[in-house]
Amino acid sequence: MTDLPAYSVRESPRARRVRLTVNARDGLVVVVPKRFPAARIPAIVRERRGWIERALERVRERREALLAESGVRPSSVDLPGIGESWVVECRPTSAEGIRASARDGVLRLSGDAEDVAGIARALRRFGRARASEALPRLIRALSDEEGLPFAAVRVRAQRTRWGSCSAGGHISLNWTLAFLSPDLVRHVMLHELVHTLRLDHSPHFHVLLAEREPETARLAAELRDAWRHVPWWALDG
Repeated sequence: MTDLPAYSVRESPRARRVRLTVNARDGLVVVVPKRFPAARIPAIVRERRGWIERALERVRERREALLAESGVRPSSVDLPGIGESWVVECRPTSAEGIRASARDGVLRLSGDAEDVAGIARALRRFGRARASEALPRLIRALSDEEGLPFAAVRVRAQRTRWGSCSAGGHISLNWTLAFLSPDLVRHVMLHELVHTLRLDHSPHFHVLLAEREPETARLAAELRDAWRHVPWWALDG
């Protein structure tokens, strides 16, 4: 029998079905509902082997690209998803740590110019702050436009998801959405808003989504490879 790819199992009290995720940090993770029989997991992994191998290959390519980029200070912070672009200027000083100030489209970093990790943290703080201000405003406007109210929105640094919606209508958005195109940002937001009507991925859910976004199949396909738009410094760890 062919060996299965390595995987870890995570039990989730919120999971209603088995879900497979692949990311650079954890590899293949099998998310299962509480008390799901462990003996059934190998057969599920075997059945999805083709998808798993393709996903692991994408992660490998992304990891190699990040390694090639890492250590290279960016000349700009481009956030097309929220309509912003900032020129990055680095000013070496003897001060410890990295300080950042932003004005008139320029993000100025001062401090140890060789502190690549510190520069990455400063860029991450800045990008997340800009996204945390803009993304809630965008989803509220889309909510009003589509007549899909929700309870609350939070901007987070999620590892494997662009967004999520709870049974109570609480929506979480990944701040790195800011690096994607406006069309993809809208697609993710609309996906989560439709979950306020239907909290699953049943055919009924996809009908509701397609009624509001006829291009949903194309956008969903683009989203599968969208992590390549997120720069190395935006990924913590």
